Amino acid sequence: GDAGEESTPMPTKRPTRAPVSTPKPTRSPSKKPSARPTTEPPVDMSVGDIEMNTEGDVATTRFNFVPLLSNRGELLESFENGYALDSWSSRPATNQWSIDNEASYDGNWAIVSGIPNNVISVDPVYSNLTLATDRDFAGGVLTFRIKASSLRVPNEALFVMVDETVELSPAVTASASNTEEWNEYSIAVGIGRHEVTFVHVYNPFSLERLPPSRAEMGLYMDDLRYYPFSGDLELGEIAMLNDGDESWQVDDGSASIVASSDAFVGNKDQTSDLTFVIYSEMGGKLKYYVETSTTAPHDDFAILINNESADAIFGESADFELRSLNIPKGKAVITLRHRKNPGKLSNQVLNRLGKIETEGKTRIKDVFFKAKKYS
Repeated sequence: GDAGEESTPMPTKRPTRAPVSTPKPTRSPSKKPSARPTTEPPVDMSVGDIEMNTEGDVATTRFNFVPLLSNRGELLESFENGYALDSWSSRPATNQWSIDNEASYDGNWAIVSGIPNNVISVDPVYSNLTLATDRDFAGGVLTFRIKASSLRVPNEALFVMVDETVELSPAVTASASNTEEWNEYSIAVGIGRHEVTFVHVYNPFSLERLPPSRAEMGLYMDDLRYYPFSGDLELGEIAMLNDGDESWQVDDGSASIVASSDAFVGNKDQTSDLTFVIYSEMGGKLKYYVETSTTAPHDDFAILINNESADAIFGESADFELRSLNIPKGKAVITLRHRKNPGKLSNQVLNRLGKIETEGKTRIKDVFFKAKKYS
């Protein structure tokens, strides 16, 4: 059975509970995502006004540090009062998604898949939810939260399609943490008319026998948000959160910022983090100038994308080096991280490694993003 087929096989055994139906909105629908929504203004802080205090000396930097990462997105759906958007549809009629208060990310309500708890079938059983955009839709990134009782292939799967293309695969959504918390996922949707379909399927491979599972069926979605595409970004346009165990400091001598292992107390694993978010339609290249004077495993410099390690370097740089990294499409949370003892080694092990000849510092002079364009 192909999970992307249009035909929807029926369960071989009838569910013991009546199929749920999708309720009508209980309030007048607001605008559907037809154009770029009005967004919240960014934090009121210009690049030239950014100041950092380094032992009493005030220094300015071209880096756009903010006290927190502003939520510039628009909440499209919270499902608190029916549907805010009038462009939803669910199929098949026997397994429609419905609004429920058993679990929610925020507030009291979320939307739940219509696949019954006691379903038994050697054929795939689908519950699809579709959001349609219209011709005036400006394009952007949609984010949403998912919580599931058990979302493990081959028993069940969740994927998201934009028109006929799978943009979020079951390999990404089949996370064990879905059963414990609400996980955030994102998809990029281009301008104009599109159908965004959330596909929940039981037994996607038509197996006669499935691995035993004690968990009941149950998949919830909540907190659907819209973010406009970032486009190309220069250093001053990237709002960065400067945090971690110790913050990055301004280095006037090199017109850069610096993180130092000497700022940390002891040898336990500690970090200095620069975190920012990029929303892109097709991904792109993050480029940055970095200079390191670090020695692994004592310290190094790493880049994380959505909390996953994407790159790490150490050693003695002769000068600032221009490096680049591929950024995936959709929402990408990027962290530039100076790390001390990233392997969480004991003092005894670290001391046996001998004298450290490097400074234990990472310097960054510039960061910019080039969005991938249609060819």
